[in-house]
Amino acid sequence: MLRFIRDASLTQIIIWSILVTGTILSVFTPDAFIFNLGKSFVVHLMFTYLGLGLLFLVLKDTWSTFVAFICCSVLCLVLRQRTPFYATPQPQSVHFSVANFNLSMSDDDYEITAQSIIKSNADIVSIQEVTPDWDDALSYFLAQKYPYDTTFERIDLYGLAIYSKIPFSKVDTFHCEYIPNIIASFQTDTTQMPFHIVSSHTNPPISGESLKKLNEHLKIVADKVSGWNEPFITIGDYHSVPWSNEILAFRQRTQLKDSRRDNLPIGPKPYDHIFYSNHLECVGFKEVAGQKTDHLGIIGKYQIKAIDSENLETTDK
Repeated sequence: MLRFIRDASLTQIIIWSILVTGTILSVFTPDAFIFNLGKSFVVHLMFTYLGLGLLFLVLKDTWSTFVAFICCSVLCLVLRQRTPFYATPQPQSVHFSVANFNLSMSDDDYEITAQSIIKSNADIVSIQEVTPDWDDALSYFLAQKYPYDTTFERIDLYGLAIYSKIPFSKVDTFHCEYIPNIIASFQTDTTQMPFHIVSSHTNPPISGESLKKLNEHLKIVADKVSGWNEPFITIGDYHSVPWSNEILAFRQRTQLKDSRRDNLPIGPKPYDHIFYSNHLECVGFKEVAGQKTDHLGIIGKYQIKAIDSENLETTDK
């Protein structure tokens, strides 16, 4: 190792230093806004390292090729998911689907957006950025397909709504400063215990202060759901990629699982999320395109695990 460093040119050493430094900062990202911003581009950095490795290979620079590929491999490990596959649907289990849509991605076309939501055929739909005009339009277009709804309309970016085919057993709200969050609870004849949906829309991290508020918001949500011994899902726009420090800390606090199985998005960055508790299994997940946009929202399908009726704790089969 020391010999190849001693024999390397100054240019090679500089290139290796840049590659290794970029990798270290991507894995051990400091809690600062500028580094958090760079965290969103880890996928792009990984592909850049792959391209550089191929370029060095063509140029017959063996050690630069080795360094680039090693850095690329490390980033692959950072991005990988711990659960590499979806659960097999069990006919005897209770199944339901949940979708999240952000109206800012809709080109302000009420009817086309509503038809895209209906076409998703989700049982429960969380909708972000609901203004009074959008609330009127959604109530008109979705009423037949989704007879149950709860809405927290706002003139700013933080209006929320949940539309459902399943009747609510309870609806509650809590706030992070001025930003509302909705807890919708459901219980049907086919479920042995209630399940809950927590819909949130966080503050976009456009500065160090707003990043701090985003972390505070996620901590409030985590504190709210921690200790729940019933199936639940947290859903919404968290304005952070799955491998960011704030999302990893949120999942660590809540022990929630990520519905995504693909951390290599070709299009928009994955800022919207559906996380689910250990009482549930994810049997499918996909992004939803609108008629005028490639990314209108996301939808996940879930099944409730078997329940031990004596202690009401989930049991893995």
